[in-house]
Amino acid sequence: MEATTGGFTIDFIHRDSPPSPFYNPSHTHFDRLRDAFNRSFSRINHFKPTSISTSRIQSQVIAGGGEYLMNMSIGTPPVEVLGIADTGSDLTWTQCQPCKECYNQTLPLFDPEQSSTYHEIPCESSSCNALEKATCGNSQNTCEYSYSYGDGSFTNGDLALDKLTIGTSKDGFQSLPKIVFGCGHNNGGTFDQTGSGIVGLGGGKLSLVSQLSQSVGNKFSYCLVPSSMDNVSSKISFGRDSVASGSGAVTTPLVAREPDTFYYLTLEAISFFGDLVSELENAISAKRVEDPRGILSLCFESESDNFGVPIITLHFKGADVKLQPFNTFARMDEDLVCFTMIASTDVAIFGNIGQVNLLVGFDLQERTVSFLPADCTKQ
Repeated sequence: MEATTGGFTIDFIHRDSPPSPFYNPSHTHFDRLRDAFNRSFSRINHFKPTSISTSRIQSQVIAGGGEYLMNMSIGTPPVEVLGIADTGSDLTWTQCQPCKECYNQTLPLFDPEQSSTYHEIPCESSSCNALEKATCGNSQNTCEYSYSYGDGSFTNGDLALDKLTIGTSKDGFQSLPKIVFGCGHNNGGTFDQTGSGIVGLGGGKLSLVSQLSQSVGNKFSYCLVPSSMDNVSSKISFGRDSVASGSGAVTTPLVAREPDTFYYLTLEAISFFGDLVSELENAISAKRVEDPRGILSLCFESESDNFGVPIITLHFKGADVKLQPFNTFARMDEDLVCFTMIASTDVAIFGNIGQVNLLVGFDLQERTVSFLPADCTKQ
């Protein structure tokens, strides 16, 4: 089935949930939360403005520590790829044979010679020119790319066109006949063997979102379920199904800044204006304690979920987004709850815990992002 303006919806698999190959059944829910926070703190440094340059593309989701995964297949016949969804980079790529240098991968490597729909992209193409670092192949007029991430991970290979199939037999498949992707022959860094590459969902010209723009009306959205809901997957939608509108929806403009990979919003204020930590400490009745693992700075001793957590409102330009207690506090142990925001003087990131149970819709034609409170288990 070809993609149309009607759009399509597929599972967005949390990397620590049972459907994910990263899932470790021996870990408790608390173990998985602590691991997720450690990965988040590791990513913070990758967004510092001093690190952004034309020769280095930063990634919001580090391979092997990424939060959400997408099932897809490349080629004819299709070869399964499990890509880490990344709204902080553009290039979609997978490891390919022959490998000059590859990290260990559980799934079979994609072999371009076995795909009847595979085509290499010439150097003079607009797709090749969209890359910051690209050269011509020595033997043929082939676009060779070099793409790196903020943690030092990298992928190098041939820029190519092939058929991309997204989804699963349960949700239905969507076939996209000509998608530009990276066929990586030299890849390394912090990648995990269960992943096959990256799905670039950023705002640049080569991202999957941009390549689908005309067929899905320049719209996509996602709805993230709480991490405790192991039996329900989050959803990512493209096209008509991705509208976040109706009663309770608020909309804020996207800000045009370089690099165009990232989605920038204007945060004007937070309801607890001033010293947020002190205000919260005064408002919450539970006893403040130290996180024994030193992960989070504001923690309270409480076995109950009802310990007086106030609603915090993020005042984006033209859009007030109310954060419920599950967006701002996490239970780290049976008797320990902690505030999930951390201070930063360099860059502010609206993380995925803050977006749980919000339908977040991007309209890249109108250059807006909308937020609608939702029960994401029913989307």
